[in-house]
Amino acid sequence: MSLTTSVSDLVGAQMNIRVVPEVLTWDVCVLRVAVGSVSFCVCVSGEEYPSWIEQFAAGMLDDELRHVAFDPPARALRRVPRSVRAARRLRPPRVGVEHEFSVRRCGETIDFRTVLPGLFPGVVRADPADPFAVRHSWGVITSDAAEAEVATPPITIGPGFAIGAMSSAAVAQQHLRDACPDEFEFSGYSTHISVSWSPRRDDRLSQVWALTFGPAMMLLLDNPASPGLLVRPRPGRLELCGDYCDGQRLAAAVAFAAASVAHLVSVGAGAMVAYRVDADLQPARDRYGWYLDRAAFGGDLYRGADLRRSGHNVRAIDHLGALIDLVLPDLDRVGGPGDLDLMRQIRTHDLPLPLLDRTDNA
Repeated sequence: MSLTTSVSDLVGAQMNIRVVPEVLTWDVCVLRVAVGSVSFCVCVSGEEYPSWIEQFAAGMLDDELRHVAFDPPARALRRVPRSVRAARRLRPPRVGVEHEFSVRRCGETIDFRTVLPGLFPGVVRADPADPFAVRHSWGVITSDAAEAEVATPPITIGPGFAIGAMSSAAVAQQHLRDACPDEFEFSGYSTHISVSWSPRRDDRLSQVWALTFGPAMMLLLDNPASPGLLVRPRPGRLELCGDYCDGQRLAAAVAFAAASVAHLVSVGAGAMVAYRVDADLQPARDRYGWYLDRAAFGGDLYRGADLRRSGHNVRAIDHLGALIDLVLPDLDRVGGPGDLDLMRQIRTHDLPLPLLDRTDNA
């Protein structure tokens, strides 16, 4: 079932009750209800949202909402319920994957924003932060500028989470292809991996992550023609943006992202000094965050340049190996045997990396 419906269609049976989504996430949905001239907010969970919308569209909630409007409880309309706030604090860490695609039709690149509204007849976007988004139980289809984008729902970190994220991203990608005309061609443009975290001073810690784990993630995600890596601290999560990556390599990157974040949050920035590399970390241009260019290390990382760490040169592939050894206990703590096996395959070179031959100068 789609988790979106038309904003303009959110009208009660008596035609004087309207609903507009204010916040729409996988966990919490906040809906502004207007009954005549009286407005208030209703908070429902992401799981409850589809059925709530169906009941509202059928007029089943009109009497209840009218009663709330004219006889409101003292605090329920002004604050997120305590149970929801507690669930946010207690929920386990999660990961998510986004893929962006360049779209071509009959050999010509098209702006996906021009075709997306017509792909889902009868389903108009109701995400207040993204007018193009169509949200389903299996993920989201939207556009990011001219590119098509799919995003997985949050995936709880536990045994098998890395393969689960890879599979979920593949399912979302297939739904995108199935929704489009046969003549559409998709080329991978970028991959974004998000890992939940909530440290204080997350901006500073994101810089530490970039200067420690960033070069290793670049080897996992990127290709010889890739520009570099974006590291974006966001409320409740760290977003890592690189080149398009799928399959087992994506699963390995997800496992490494989760393990590295868990390790950094656990030991703190001070414990990572010995692993931090010298690099020209720049503020990102379009959206807030940090950017590591492939040439940020004094040479082109993707053409075999060494890294400078603790006053010594180190090969990038050796830096990756040392960090995998460092975070394997954290991955063992939060993941399972399959997740550990992905890291070991990278460590033993059994899982091919496009940049491996260029960075392994031995």
